[in-house]
Amino acid sequence: MLAYTFDGNSSLTGLNVVNPSGLTFVPNRLGVNNSAASLLLGTVLSTNQLPLLPSNAQPRTSALWIKSSHFGDVMSWGGPPGSGSSQTCCSGTVWINGHFDIHIGSPGYSAYGFTLTAVGGSYDCVSSLIVSDNSWHHLAVTYNGITITLYLDGASVTSCPRTLQTGPNSPLYFGKWLVTGGDAGANSYVGALDDAFVYKRALSGAEISMLYAVNSSNTCVCNCAAGSAGASGLAPCTPCAPGYFASGNGSLSCLICPGGAFSAAGATMCTLCAAGSYSTQIGAVSNFTCQQCPGGHYCPAGTSSLAHLNCGRGNYCPDGSGAPTPCPYQVPPTGGWGALQVQGPAFLVETARCLNHCFWNFTSGDGMLSRC
Repeated sequence: MLAYTFDGNSSLTGLNVVNPSGLTFVPNRLGVNNSAASLLLGTVLSTNQLPLLPSNAQPRTSALWIKSSHFGDVMSWGGPPGSGSSQTCCSGTVWINGHFDIHIGSPGYSAYGFTLTAVGGSYDCVSSLIVSDNSWHHLAVTYNGITITLYLDGASVTSCPRTLQTGPNSPLYFGKWLVTGGDAGANSYVGALDDAFVYKRALSGAEISMLYAVNSSNTCVCNCAAGSAGASGLAPCTPCAPGYFASGNGSLSCLICPGGAFSAAGATMCTLCAAGSYSTQIGAVSNFTCQQCPGGHYCPAGTSSLAHLNCGRGNYCPDGSGAPTPCPYQVPPTGGWGALQVQGPAFLVETARCLNHCFWNFTSGDGMLSRC
């Protein structure tokens, strides 16, 4: 997702400004000062080359707020004017290396109102609803690979079946379709812009409605914080339920905790069952699901299954073991100890624990060891 908030000069990082004297910052739709960009005739904002912009027939969503009494190209990318060429194929016309342009049409034009232009008037997707009334409006365009849908103030206003071939590796423009050449002075947008987003997928109607509703109120337009999630990863956000987590910002949904872990509400990560315990339950909400590791097995932190965690020959594992403990050994006397004989009081204590879980080997002869 690309996002441009236009909250003062600091928000213009990565943007080039043509005719900077025509750029000012004005109150946004919520009345917050210096939180929207206002463009005069001929002022254009553009990015450097952005291969991450959707191109060809890739799904996409463009959305932003505008306030204007004029017409012009509001937000666009793709091939420059004259670069697109039409080819008739299959279900209709396909525009090759075309551009993708949110446009406000002027009276007398077929595209009067809110338009998505894809090179050529007959290939536009047009809504006749008036947006050039000097009031704030939320415009959004989605393309799912076969259909363009226009949204005005959170509601779908028209859909058009289309096959797009948007030119790749293009800058993203605000206020103009092209900034050089003979077309540089035409269709320049005059008005205010705010909170522009580009997604590399087609948002659903419900997501567009939520994006409009959130942006219409005095609510933070930001990514959901870690430990919460929301539609499109944006506010309003819901804390993760117990047994779930969201480790990063902007999560669309919370993930369930795996076996061997648990979480409380709003978790940014799951807490592992302590070493010496295990749990097979997913989505656990507390450590009460963590059971003591049975003797003969060992359970590192976060264990979800006892499979392949047998103590193993040469070790002993009492109940609650987090790791195998090597069985003790002692060098036998010359001639050997005989059957299971041991020497030394300290060694006797460890050996008594060891005998419950270990298979003992012993042999006679100098330098040989008796061990588990």
